[in-house]
Amino acid sequence: MPFLIAAVVLVGAIAVLNLLLTMAVIRRLRKNESAMSPMMESGPPKGSPVPEFTAEATDGTTVTAASFAGQSAVMAFFSTTCSACKPAVPRLVAHIDANGLKPQQVVAVINGEGDEQAEFTELLKDKATVVWESEMGEVTAAFTVSAFPTFVHIGSDGKVDKSHSGANELAGAA
Repeated sequence: MPFLIAAVVLVGAIAVLNLLLTMAVIRRLRKNESAMSPMMESGPPKGSPVPEFTAEATDGTTVTAASFAGQSAVMAFFSTTCSACKPAVPRLVAHIDANGLKPQQVVAVINGEGDEQAEFTELLKDKATVVWESEMGEVTAAFTVSAFPTFVHIGSDGKVDKSHSGANELAGAA
């Protein structure tokens, strides 16, 4: 009988240890998930000209591809239904500040409807020109955005320097 009790205690201890190790591995995988998974291609390819578009910003100004003539710019695409988009906004703001970009050089296109668009606009106040679109609107389609958030870096020559989905690469892009 004492051997049976010892065997049950040993099996129980091994099961608890196994559970703890599995939870630690899952936690580590979730923490590193964004770094491990490849970014989905989204946006125009490097070296391509900026797509032609016309959009009305929330402040009433008209934004076109010609708005960026002779200066570098960033187009940021967010969706109100995207769980990764709202946490990406502070990274965009840090990128704007680090590179000394003016609001005219940063266009944030917010796809969706409702109060969430206003929340994004408030987060980007005085940092970017904000354009509201319904889901997959004209500007989003022109830039071939297939994932949110997507960032398109435009050079002063009017060509795309870099396109990427996800905010991880924002710090490295100038």
